[in-house]
Amino acid sequence: MTNWILIISILYLPPIILILSYRYKNKHKYIYSSIYIVIVSTIIILSLYSNKSIAINKIKINENTKVKNNKYITEKQEKIYIKEEYNQNIEDKKEDILIKEENNNEKIIEDDIKIKINEKETTVTEDNIKNEEENKKDELEIYNEFRKKITIIEKEALIPLRNCYSLLKKMKRGESNITELREEAKNAKEKCELVEKKYMNLKVPKLKDKKNVDLLKDAKLDLQKAFYIRGKAMENGIKFLDTKNPKYILKTKEELKTSEELVRSCVKKLNKVKSDLEDKDM
Repeated sequence: MTNWILIISILYLPPIILILSYRYKNKHKYIYSSIYIVIVSTIIILSLYSNKSIAINKIKINENTKVKNNKYITEKQEKIYIKEEYNQNIEDKKEDILIKEENNNEKIIEDDIKIKINEKETTVTEDNIKNEEENKKDELEIYNEFRKKITIIEKEALIPLRNCYSLLKKMKRGESNITELREEAKNAKEKCELVEKKYMNLKVPKLKDKKNVDLLKDAKLDLQKAFYIRGKAMENGIKFLDTKNPKYILKTKEELKTSEELVRSCVKKLNKVKSDLEDKDM
């Protein structure tokens, strides 16, 4: 502000003094000074307007940048929330199983103890036989059997999920309706929950290398999470069909994207184990 006062003083004071001094003596100097003042005033006004426009543009750019950053942060937080929710769900299920086991143990009577001991001995014997058979098998063959089980379980949910995508395309062409799509989405949600439980109960085979066993466990857990999240995606898809609220379709897209990332992670780990076993056989 001080700079502008100084500039205006320098530009305006001399011509004003000149106008006042020669307004009666020399009319030409009076006219030229007046024109000078008009030109200088115009330049100053344009400069002030230009500076104001630049300042407004900077504010708009900063606001747009903040909105983009907030959107990116929100998407990241939603991903983290989905994964944390799944982990909490797993922990709750484990606690329920432990509580049920404790309640069952309290109800056991003395006569049943002998039966349990005999059953346990029989189970141990059967497990020993299975372990001996597995040891005789080639590790690559054991791996292939495990991967086959994973694929069979996965297909139970993949078929209704694909039917949902197919019905969605038909609906866009006017060949299907919301009722059909809603029913198929409910079916897909139930199948995803069933597949998640089956993966949870699926036993990972014992291999000589602990690193490979850990990779198989992680791969199985990735699929558990993927189908849990796909179930959530179908749930949000149904909410969208019922309410037409766009926030549910955005959640559905984000959850499906996260589940695809988990499936890719699973496949990568399975292929790593296979590659390692093939190298050992060579």
